Amino acid sequence: DLVGYNGMQEVSRRSVDLQPDGSFRFEDVEVSPERVYLASVDYQDVTYNADVVHPDRLLSGEEIDDLVISLYETTNDASALVADRMHVFFELTPNETIQVVELFILNNRGNAVIAPAGPNQPVITVNLPAGATNLQFQDGSLGDKYVATENGFGDLHSVLPGTGAQLMFAYEIPADRKFDLSLHVPLRVESAVVMTPVSGLNLESDQLAAAGERPVEGMRLNLFTSGPLNQGDTIDLTLTTGAGAAVIDTSSTGVIIGGMGIALALVGVGFWFYRKRNDEVEEEELEEADAVDETDESIMDAIIALDDQFRAGELPE
Repeated sequence: DLVGYNGMQEVSRRSVDLQPDGSFRFEDVEVSPERVYLASVDYQDVTYNADVVHPDRLLSGEEIDDLVISLYETTNDASALVADRMHVFFELTPNETIQVVELFILNNRGNAVIAPAGPNQPVITVNLPAGATNLQFQDGSLGDKYVATENGFGDLHSVLPGTGAQLMFAYEIPADRKFDLSLHVPLRVESAVVMTPVSGLNLESDQLAAAGERPVEGMRLNLFTSGPLNQGDTIDLTLTTGAGAAVIDTSSTGVIIGGMGIALALVGVGFWFYRKRNDEVEEEELEEADAVDETDESIMDAIIALDDQFRAGELPE
């Protein structure tokens, strides 16, 4: 397929068959200063994309003959799948519950796409804490790309080789004055970061090391870190609630998941990274995580806006 986008809105879609040598060709492609194109191919129920073609290349009038779409074989063996980072964020809600947002930055270290072994057979299975309610996902829902299990849910997404795929979800647990909680580790994790508001919610755990405070989206958060964790491990901690904590409005849970998920990812990476449309990255455009708050906030606002557009179907992957 070749899909054209104007202002992040799909305006055209064309399909051609691959030639025996694996090549493809689209003739008489409409060109405009506002339009970008994305070429993709479906292979063994997985969609693969080429790099986006921007208007400056199209307006030159030259034939574009360097688009490459890499295809992979599939496997049901998930042993090569790890999480480079696991992020967990706790926040109080008006319903006297605690919302938990979990984000896993995935890395398929193999050379094949890891796919479900069959219908409703997940690639990743997550066990939720007892009493968890209001389960939400960044992309999809139960019965779509996720399936309910006896103790939680399973993720049916295929994972391409390399890094970049994410698993992000949120749920709520009762907010007792003081209670113990165990978080399930569904796959090998290289490092974990757990975050709580500075005031109103205290966390204790022998498995986590305190890493100080950090401002994120107008809040100050306590950070706790952990080294590698094995599949099937748990992060055991004790939470104590008190007065003075910021409270979130769960009526817009989707926005919360998207916004906080991006925040968690950026905190975990440790630096802000963005690039120009033509992918030419200037050295000064890389800023360390301790850059001034105004710069952090402006970049965060832009990323959250893009994330919202992607979830609404207005922005291609």
